[in-house]
Amino acid sequence: MSLLDNLGLQVGMGDEETDVLNDAAPHNIGPPGPLAFYLAQPPLLFPSYSPTSSRPTSTSYTPDQLAHNMYAELGSSVRKQQRKSKQSEPRRSLSALRLAMLAYFFTCGGPFGIETSVGAAGALTTFIAFVAIPWVWSVPQALMSAELALMMPQNGGNVLWVRRAFGNFGGWVNAYNFLICSVASLSLYPILFFDYLPTHVQNELDGWQVVLIKLGFVVLGVGINLWGITWISRLSLAMLLFIVSPFLAEFIAAYAYGTHYHWNKLLETKNLSEIQWGVFLSTVLWSYGGYDSVGSVAGEVKGGRPTFIKGISASLPLAIANYFAPVAIGYSLHPQVEDWQSGFFTKIAYDEASWLGIWMVAASCIANTGTYIVTMASLSRVLWATGVGPISRRMMPELVSISTKSKRGTVRPVVAIILLGMCTYGLSLLSYNTVVQVTMTFRVVNLMFEYGALVYLKFSEPNTPRPFQIPGGIVGAILISIPTVILSGVLFYGAGFKLIAITIGLNVVIVWLYWVRRFWLDFGLGGEDEA
Repeated sequence: MSLLDNLGLQVGMGDEETDVLNDAAPHNIGPPGPLAFYLAQPPLLFPSYSPTSSRPTSTSYTPDQLAHNMYAELGSSVRKQQRKSKQSEPRRSLSALRLAMLAYFFTCGGPFGIETSVGAAGALTTFIAFVAIPWVWSVPQALMSAELALMMPQNGGNVLWVRRAFGNFGGWVNAYNFLICSVASLSLYPILFFDYLPTHVQNELDGWQVVLIKLGFVVLGVGINLWGITWISRLSLAMLLFIVSPFLAEFIAAYAYGTHYHWNKLLETKNLSEIQWGVFLSTVLWSYGGYDSVGSVAGEVKGGRPTFIKGISASLPLAIANYFAPVAIGYSLHPQVEDWQSGFFTKIAYDEASWLGIWMVAASCIANTGTYIVTMASLSRVLWATGVGPISRRMMPELVSISTKSKRGTVRPVVAIILLGMCTYGLSLLSYNTVVQVTMTFRVVNLMFEYGALVYLKFSEPNTPRPFQIPGGIVGAILISIPTVILSGVLFYGAGFKLIAITIGLNVVIVWLYWVRRFWLDFGLGGEDEA
């Protein structure tokens, strides 16, 4: 057990405490070493029982009585720690419906932002991707998440899984790739928030006003996370209905206003040589990714395996319809592929009617804000946990672990939330196409570690209980990994030299930081004893 074994809403004891308590547990009664070892403990550890204790006593203890009393005291300590551990476990409050809604916000939270894929590849290619990608990209992630999250039902998600499979070094590299891609992904929502403002409003804004609008969006997200987000899961169904409602209204309004639909244009596409593969795949894969993030809240699912599987299963067809229907309606109304960029749904709605355009803007604001808030809540707890514990266990400075607790005992990682707000704001000043491609290049590195952990743990821990297992055993685990490997290769091919160089360069820095940290700890410069 280590820090990464307790990422999320709960933090367990360190290795040293665990070893002592395991040795003292009732089923291990009997000294693991010579009795003289216990008799030689300093008075501060066992003042009542030390032969050199200055405490007055009228009873003389034999060595066997002394040992018995010490084990009784340690046993009492064990029971207290167990009660404390149970009290610190996260509250299991997520039903299948709430989990499905959270998974929806984890992975898409609305169709906003998908227009870029249409402009990069054309309508037909995008529709094919909408149907095919979930089965070769999302379903494998959901299966992997179900097996690993229920095998290790603790908060922490893929950071925990990879750390358990590949140890400190693999866990370190994976965790930083996960953090980079997650922060970059989070930064897309302030960008989308601005892109969906009406065109006439955007044209009247200068550079500083754009900066302030994005800053206000980030500050709102940070503030709500500091306050608490329980109300979002309660309102998630109502939010979902409002998000999709303007597209249904648009479909009806077009008929009411006599607007001509160009349904035959839905079969148009670009030549393979004209497709911008980097932007296209990055946008679609980003839109359908994140199903492994559901594993980060597996410890809070009420009902265990059945509830978890129902939740992630229900979110998948919802996500497909989330993209397919709005694009089909929008493209049949405005089939000029060169106009399809981020925020284009707003323009189509305004072309129909101003009231519909305002409705679309409101829906996009709620979708992007809701997704930003929920994702920040999950990611901030992972970031918080990387700064918890002794220095030998931490991946980040202890500063990021500063937090408060609500009356219900829920951790609110104050510094982690603020730090995420600062990072996402800085990245939000870049273009959508740049940030989405940065997100996905680091994401595929993270996914390679995840699938590697899935396969490796089947070899290294074949007897570990798995409430849910991928069909086919080891062969099945390898087979579901293959489509992701192929898509990742195509993504890197279309990403361009600059993005590949950034990904490799930052991973070199990550590896260098790991070995600097090891040197720092090995030579005792960290100020804490690692033993």
